[in-house]
Amino acid sequence: MKKNQVVGLGIGLVVIIALFIGIVSMGGSKSGDKATTTSTASRTASDNAVSIKSYMFGPNDLKVKVGTKVTWTNEDAVVHTVTADTKLDSAPDSPDMAKNATYSFTFTKAGTYAYHCAPHPYMKGTITVTE
Repeated sequence: MKKNQVVGLGIGLVVIIALFIGIVSMGGSKSGDKATTTSTASRTASDNAVSIKSYMFGPNDLKVKVGTKVTWTNEDAVVHTVTADTKLDSAPDSPDMAKNATYSFTFTKAGTYAYHCAPHPYMKGTITVTE
């Protein structure tokens, strides 16, 4: 096997492991009691919170009402942003967020707001705002 094939295989393996860890970390935890837990993938609008963890927004699709404040928290060790795909005053646009930083935005108009992380554009999310 050639050296570049080995390197490519190694990189592919690292990516698969990172994705697996990210998916597993979104699964929530289980306990022996009757309390239920909610995974980040299935949060409801009452949470009004989005975590940024393992290079993903969780939940990546959130539904809220007009007037709702949504808060993003960066749990990764690298800088992330919340950057609307379409630049509007009614859409979020955060500065760089270091680890443990938060950014809040109050949605004042109904609509669907797609967003991404500027340094990592493959990270995507959507906020759907209803009346």
